[in-house]
Order: sequence, then structure tokens, then C-alpha cells
Amino acid sequence: MPFSRRLLLFGVGVFFGLVLCYVFFYNNRDYPSWLPNDRMQDEFERDTLIVNDLLTCYMACWGVDSAQFKAAMVEVDVDFGESKVRDVEVKIYYSTIIINEKEVVLDIISRETDFELSAVISGGERCHCN
Repeated sequence: MPFSRRLLLFGVGVFFGLVLCYVFFYNNRDYPSWLPNDRMQDEFERDTLIVNDLLTCYMACWGVDSAQFKAAMVEVDVDFGESKVRDVEVKIYYSTIIINEKEVVLDIISRETDFELSAVISGGERCHCN
């Protein structure tokens, strides 16, 4: 097989590979997110936020309402090394969000269809909501 034919076949393969990469990774389709952190962002956006007493106190201290808190949860950064998600019924995610341009580290309890605040690790020192 001549070199030019091999080069043509290689080019066709690369072209199809690039097309498939575009379709799967960059096309704005309703495919589920591929990376774990993106999956958590999708889950927090889709699930219901349970507003418990602890969250009510912190939201009042931070000056946000539940809609603003849930919007911040959509941009969550989850530390899966610190989270407790394996072999447990209720998963606890060690999460970092930005509220009023301040970084807040939280423990979030996630169930099948809802999530709620479990603890504030840092970013709520002045609130005294424990």
C-alpha cells in the first residue's frame, strides 16, 4: 500500500475521531455530565433544597435567600477526597461555594431527590449559628 493511501486513511480516521469528540464533549446536547464535579452541579440544580434551621440562620447572616443559595450550589466545587459517599445511605459532600464573593466550605447531605446543609466548615465564623 503506497504511503499516500496510508496517509489518506489516517487523515480520515482522525477526522472521524474529531467529529465524535465534538459530538460527545462539545455539542450542547442533553447528555449527562461526564466529570464527577459537573454531575454534582447538575444534581444540585435538579434536586430540591431543604431549608433547615441551620441554613436559615446562615442565609440570614450572609444576606441571601434560598434561591440565591441554590444558585450558588450550581457552581459548587466538591472535594471527593473529604466527602463521605461510599457505602453509606446518605451521602455527605465536602463542598466549596462562593456566596457574596466569599468562599464558604460546607458539608451537604444529599439524598435521592433533595439536599440540605449539614455543617459550615469555614466562611461562617461570624454567624454563630451552631
